[in-house]
Amino acid sequence: MFYIQVSNGLLKNGHRKRIGEAVWEFMWCTDKITQIDEQGCGWVLGGKPIQLKELIDDMGVHATTVSRNLNKLQKEGYLGLMRTPRGIKIKVNMAKKVFKKHQGK
Repeated sequence: MFYIQVSNGLLKNGHRKRIGEAVWEFMWCTDKITQIDEQGCGWVLGGKPIQLKELIDDMGVHATTVSRNLNKLQKEGYLGLMRTPRGIKIKVNMAKKVFKKHQGK
């Protein structure tokens, strides 16, 4: 298990109203960011297409819930979803994830 940081900005400016219970999918996506591009967008698993089953299995919720919440996050501008034949590529807009550089001992 690893800890993720969530910006306290999510507690302000109406984010709670805009995100609602989709905050759990948003945190899942934030946790899975492995790359941030020049525009500051974070790519879930480096832009690899993922199946909804990955979120469903990790979070223990119904496929309809995951799909509805991802679409809500896209509509509200938090995520970019790109459907591909192999799954969905997920981009987290304005990603704030910080990667620590591993220091050898």
